[in-house]
Amino acid sequence: MTMAPPRRRRVAATAAALLSAALTFAGCSGGSGSGTPQSGTSSETRQFHADNGTVTIPARPQRVVAISNAVGSVIDLGVKPVGVTASTFFTNQATWFSKEETAAYQSAEKVGSGVDEIDFEAIAAVKPDLIVIQTPLQVWKQSSAASNENRFQSIAPTVLVGTSADWKANDTQLADAVGKSDAIESLSQEYDVLVAELKKEFASKIESLTFVYLNRYANTPEGQVEMQPSGQFAARYATEAGLKIAECPGGKTRCALSMEQLSELAEEDVIIYPLGPGGTPTEDFAPVLGSNVWKSLPQVTAGRAIGVKYPTSLSGFHQGTLNLTGLREALRGLPG
Repeated sequence: MTMAPPRRRRVAATAAALLSAALTFAGCSGGSGSGTPQSGTSSETRQFHADNGTVTIPARPQRVVAISNAVGSVIDLGVKPVGVTASTFFTNQATWFSKEETAAYQSAEKVGSGVDEIDFEAIAAVKPDLIVIQTPLQVWKQSSAASNENRFQSIAPTVLVGTSADWKANDTQLADAVGKSDAIESLSQEYDVLVAELKKEFASKIESLTFVYLNRYANTPEGQVEMQPSGQFAARYATEAGLKIAECPGGKTRCALSMEQLSELAEEDVIIYPLGPGGTPTEDFAPVLGSNVWKSLPQVTAGRAIGVKYPTSLSGFHQGTLNLTGLREALRGLPG
């Protein structure tokens, strides 16, 4: 999730160790999180296998702090976190989240931004019983937070769920950590139903077509557009719905094209580009639509360059449902 960086606050490490359960680390295990609660006390615990090792966590956490991509994910699950890192997905006027979800974000204490701007003092002040971090493992390893993991653990049990191509496993693991496995099961069922509906409705319409997913982010170099292959980003959901997605050269997980190189896509059938929740092109992609290169593409002149409403930097079952809902609307308007 793209985070809006607030003012960096430099604070000393919290001296008091608030954690009463012993934490056992086994290195990066990468396994899914589940375990048997240890009963017999008023606050049951269990062993959770996370990407930062095996951690003793509350069986039923009540005060969760969410870091980085975990913010939107836990709020999706119905958790009202006591602390969150800042997220532009909740502060933008047009948001993918409901009023109730936005309120849950707004009421939480802001404890930094991403995994590089962390206010440990603010985290300690909200007295969490669990801290969950969700971010790509490569981002985590290069972050300042990774070298300060002991500071997290001194405040509350901390689990890391690294995002990967297996987004379903990531979502399920995070839900398990915060005690919301029932919620993730419901979201999964809703997503699977939508996938089946799209396959049934559009099978004959799309069977001979190849789709290209294009996007731009705030950090995309000027004059470039990103192409996203099957199994990656928003294209992963479309792939499951039966769309044939054009691949990047050499099997890359994403590739950058210059504006001039867009003309090389002329042989593909349909181009998909992102719309925001209000139905207008995203701010980062909008300049592409005004270029002469774009206007001259055969897909554009034939009405086969379609905007799809979807969150460009979120991942999970709920976000997949949003993606496929927007895709269904766009495909219904695609020329036969």
